[in-house]
Amino acid sequence: MSNDLTIYQRIAQAYKEISAQAFEKTGTVTGAGGGYRFIPIGQILEVVRRAQSNAGVVVVFGRPMYDASQGEARTSYEKTSTTPYGDKRTTTWYHAVGHIDVRIYGASDDDCIEVSVPFEAQDNSDKLTNKIVTNAERCLYRTLYTIDEGGEDPEAVNEPNEAPAPAPAPAPKKAREAPKDDPFFAKPDTAKPASDDISDAELANIINVRGRADCCKEAVKAFKLAHDAKTAYDLDHAEKLELYHIIQDLEGSE
Repeated sequence: MSNDLTIYQRIAQAYKEISAQAFEKTGTVTGAGGGYRFIPIGQILEVVRRAQSNAGVVVVFGRPMYDASQGEARTSYEKTSTTPYGDKRTTTWYHAVGHIDVRIYGASDDDCIEVSVPFEAQDNSDKLTNKIVTNAERCLYRTLYTIDEGGEDPEAVNEPNEAPAPAPAPAPKKAREAPKDDPFFAKPDTAKPASDDISDAELANIINVRGRADCCKEAVKAFKLAHDAKTAYDLDHAEKLELYHIIQDLEGSE
């Protein structure tokens, strides 16, 4: 590698190598309906690290920072919800919106680019810092090297400027009787298992079916975006349970 190349030329060289890479959907999420395949973030980082190493590009991330004047902050809040078996459960959630200053170096410390990378992450355990760094890496590399992971194109949907016509008044709803043999709608007659005994597949099925209701679908979509998940099967067990509680609360307010 010639030391005469500038950082811009090195990035262009890495870009060329990354653009020639065929990303594969090697990750699999199983579940109802057959599940789906996806490109893991680890595969993207592996390709980027190799290309940057070959081009002599070094990326150094700073620490998470928060500018209150821009609405950035790291906060926490408690969420109390009811499990499918009637228990009260309180969970502490941590939410962070901020930025990380990043330096991209070439041949020397004088040959570098400084950028500020935004991030947004949320977690209810001890993984918030890891999620912040991963989110910042994703934002930087997808922008710097134009890496497209797929998903809905925001320009593929045309939203009219004029207000839509008012919808007709809905017909009165009939009281819904909960199935007696369904543990998610009624308490079992025998001793109830602990909340953690509910399987991921059962929770994901409930979220997929009841999360499509008009009262829930926007909240479900926002929750998935906040947790960097494409479907309910991409959430961990605690996140699935939290989303189920949100759906339950929304249905109760109808």
